[in-house]
Amino acid sequence: MKQLTKALFFPLVLAAIVACEPAPKKLEATNKDPDLAKQTAGVYTGEVPCADCEAIAYKLALKPDFTYEAEMVYKGKSEEAQPLSGSYAFTEDSILVLEKDEPGMNYFKLGEAGLTMLDQNGEVITGDLADRYQLMRMDRATPMKAMAEQDNPDAQLKNDMMRKLQAEGVDFYAAGNEPFWSAQIDFEKEMVFNPMEGEPMSTPAVEGAFAMDADPPRIRYAAEVESGNLIVEIISEECMDGMSGEKFTHRVKVDIRRGTDKEYTTYEGCGRYVTDYDLAGTWELQEMAGKAVDGSQFRKGTPVLTFMPEVLRVSGHAGCNQMTGAYTMEKKAVHFGDLASTMMACPDMDLEQEFSKMVNGRILEYKLDGDRLILTHPSGKTLVYKKKA
Repeated sequence: MKQLTKALFFPLVLAAIVACEPAPKKLEATNKDPDLAKQTAGVYTGEVPCADCEAIAYKLALKPDFTYEAEMVYKGKSEEAQPLSGSYAFTEDSILVLEKDEPGMNYFKLGEAGLTMLDQNGEVITGDLADRYQLMRMDRATPMKAMAEQDNPDAQLKNDMMRKLQAEGVDFYAAGNEPFWSAQIDFEKEMVFNPMEGEPMSTPAVEGAFAMDADPPRIRYAAEVESGNLIVEIISEECMDGMSGEKFTHRVKVDIRRGTDKEYTTYEGCGRYVTDYDLAGTWELQEMAGKAVDGSQFRKGTPVLTFMPEVLRVSGHAGCNQMTGAYTMEKKAVHFGDLASTMMACPDMDLEQEFSKMVNGRILEYKLDGDRLILTHPSGKTLVYKKKA
């Protein structure tokens, strides 16, 4: 009878201890902001600590329609992926919440490069393993192998070509059909026109002339050499290649006259400025409009910008709200699109509002100087960033 009593005692004590442990609190997630969902959508991966295995290989795919799919592989225990799917939402302070029954691995803090997994109460995990609870966004964690390239061979070929042109010093390239032709401009060295039939024409680099009153804006490069005249006009207007369907940022018109020809031959096509892959990475704001920036005064610390040239995307924050959007290249400049932003209210929003006015929809000249990036607004005000290690 004593043995039976002893055998029953320990399970009852264990049950009592478990019953005394407080249940994890559940964060209220009612925010389904479509802009925030579009900004957060993507594939995130990482290996997080595991109590009874080597690590948990975690892959989380967030979709802009507020649904998710996840896979977990318990390394050293089982190589079979455990699938999970459902919906998600955000708390009012933008904590991502996966809606599922089991507690744990369902709260995430949004970051510039990915997600930070929180504990089952939605708190930041501390301790020696704290830095291992990170899920990196695939197109940011591996910038030279962006997700868009992995899924789209055409995008990979375009990036390969862009990198080759950048390595050769080319700043702008264009091409057209019927007949086929191409052109390249190195603004410090030369202009080259290549027709499908006939000899290429090369001229020294020349200063461009802006057509100030033209709509859309355009810049004209006119060169004269012994072999003839070459005029390249770059027009700030979206252009679609009629054969491939690819969209370009500029429409291009080329006029060429060789030797003793009396008339110019005109070629029309599309072009774009060559992507600068040296912008890739995360940059911390050091100075704005001549004033030093102190990261301790902001809720999220020092404002940052992360450039992803493979997909021409930029993300970051200005001390409070997350922001993301597209950008395109111009001549020695970056043309920012209208950046989508979260709508959190913070104590001091002056810098963020000034930053938004300087960047959103603007063309800012840029200069890379070692580990510094200097963006210059048309007004002359500057944003000085330092490359984050």
